[in-house]
This record gives sequence, structure tokens and C-alpha cells, in this order.
Amino acid sequence: MGERLADAFVFWFPLYSEAKVAFVVWLWQPRTQGAKLLYESFLKPFLLEHEQEVDRCIDESRTRATDLFASYWSRAMHYAQQCFYHALQSWPSNQNQVQGRQGGSQFNPNNAHEAAAASYYKTN
Repeated sequence: MGERLADAFVFWFPLYSEAKVAFVVWLWQPRTQGAKLLYESFLKPFLLEHEQEVDRCIDESRTRATDLFASYWSRAMHYAQQCFYHALQSWPSNQNQVQGRQGGSQFNPNNAHEAAAASYYKTN
């Protein structure tokens, strides 16, 4: 985020792109230990000072994510259940029409288990 903001204002400086590359190399090189110096000088003191607030934000985010997942899971299961019930309600009537066209005996299942069993025995 900082890079995009800086790019918008200082992209016109001479050798700006090269300076960015040099900074990344300085951070990355084990000999210079730039990342360690930056962390210990700036980031670590800031995080220690705001540790409780950071932990609270993480916990709130975890709770919100869990609630969101539970909400979507509940909606998905409700949708799947409705689709399944709709399929079960329409399937036996279609099955009876197919059997009537084929000249087979008319079998009217009383529930989904009987319909599934009849379909299984018919195909095997």
C-alpha cells in the first residue's frame, strides 16, 4: 500500500525504480540484515506497544469469519435441502411416467427409500 502511494507522488524522481530495487536488496541480503534492523528498530516496538489492540482485532476478525462461514454454510445446507426435497417430490412421478411408457408395471413408492430401491433394482 505504501509503495503505491509513494509511486503516485515520487515516480518522477531520477533513479526512483533503481532505489526501490536497492532497498529490497538491502532488506533481503543476509550480510546487511536490513530487514532485522528495520523490524527491531520500528516494527517490534510498535507491536509491543499495541499488542492488546492487535490481539483484540485478530479475535474479532476470527469471530466475524466464523459467523460468516456458519451463516453461508447454513444457507448452503438449506438450499441443498430444498433442492433435494424438490427432486424427491418430482422424481417418483417422472419415474412412474417412464414405467408407463415402457409398458412396465405401475409401482407407486410410498417414500423416497422405496423409490430409490425400485430404481436400483430396475437398473441392475
